[in-house]
Amino acid sequence: MMSSVSITVDANFRQSIFKHEITIYGQEVNEPLQKNNFFGVKTTKIPFVSKNVHLAKRMCNEINRLNIKCPIIEIHNRPYLLKIIKKRVKNAKIILFFHNDPLEMKGSKSIQQRQYIINNCTAICFVSNYIRNQFLINLNEYTDKLHVIYNGVNLVSKIQYAKEKLVTFVGRLVEEKGAHLFLEAVKKLHKKYKDWNFIVVGSTYLGTNSKTKYSKKISSLVLDLGANVKFTGYLPYEKSQTLIQKSEILVVPSIWNEPFGLVVAEGMLCGCAIITSNKGAIPEVIEDKGILLENINVKKIISSLELLINNSSLRQNFQKKAKHQFKFNAKNSARTLDELRKNIMME
Repeated sequence: MMSSVSITVDANFRQSIFKHEITIYGQEVNEPLQKNNFFGVKTTKIPFVSKNVHLAKRMCNEINRLNIKCPIIEIHNRPYLLKIIKKRVKNAKIILFFHNDPLEMKGSKSIQQRQYIINNCTAICFVSNYIRNQFLINLNEYTDKLHVIYNGVNLVSKIQYAKEKLVTFVGRLVEEKGAHLFLEAVKKLHKKYKDWNFIVVGSTYLGTNSKTKYSKKISSLVLDLGANVKFTGYLPYEKSQTLIQKSEILVVPSIWNEPFGLVVAEGMLCGCAIITSNKGAIPEVIEDKGILLENINVKKIISSLELLINNSSLRQNFQKKAKHQFKFNAKNSARTLDELRKNIMME
């Protein structure tokens, strides 16, 4: 699975009117998503030097070498790099993107750090109002530099898949994503609904099937259940999205405050009936187009699953609302971001 940041950056890039003018700087990889626009930086071998600091310095050197007079530099989720870039590229117009809670990130935890960000960025973007509000905690200053640009998603494949009797969980196998809650609910239901399949898709770390104590717990839970309960481990992004498209029901039982809720948005785009938690930005995304559970627990998931499995009319109503009223597509996000870029260019 790709990270939500990578998915968002790639989706926005593909829809941007500026895609022929954008260079994406990142750690050197064998197969970058955008080969023609990617500048890969080799990991530094200098001891105690952060790979992201090294990357930022190499980017600054390249921008200065090209003698770009007023570049727009977009920093994603690394607020501590702002000072480094500001110091090295004198006339840069910097947009800082927050994909996670600013109060938990290096470089934006304190009031002073966030005040520095406001004073030294041209614009600051957030993936939800929830994340924007977190940034503003204990800050009294008004600024028009703050922008909410929701993550945008697209279908990877144009193939239309028919719905199957699948109830699916997709996400990283870490406790805050709630896979254990899903499986504890499935444990109570899978024998009763033998004509339905229950699937867990995910891994502990993006792109690998390495094991942790928690992921082993999930694997063992699946093994104790019946043939209609499956664990796929890691799946490439396109395959996981295909499985979501085929699923009647998607369960997103997050127990932490989701900055956006990308899997929820993907489930809506794919026309799933969604059961999820009232955490972080999820209510902003799903609104009334799925079942939103406050203080999510196993009992509530069981009740919601039975309701959707047994009531096809309600299930299909949620599926239609989610898909037909979907607004978090990459085209909309890219258009909003491009407007911001154009406004900055004219300043």
